[in-house]
Amino acid sequence: MQGSDKTRCTLINNMSDAILVTSIIHLILQTASIKQLLS
Repeated sequence: MQGSDKTRCTLINNMSDAILVTSIIHLILQTASIKQLLS
């Protein structure tokens, strides 16, 4: 039981990490495209 709970926590952590990385990349791309539009 305890092992599967640990695995589930790890999966949730990995998912939130992936979402965070995706959000950061999205922000960087948005900033880059805005800079291109302004220049």
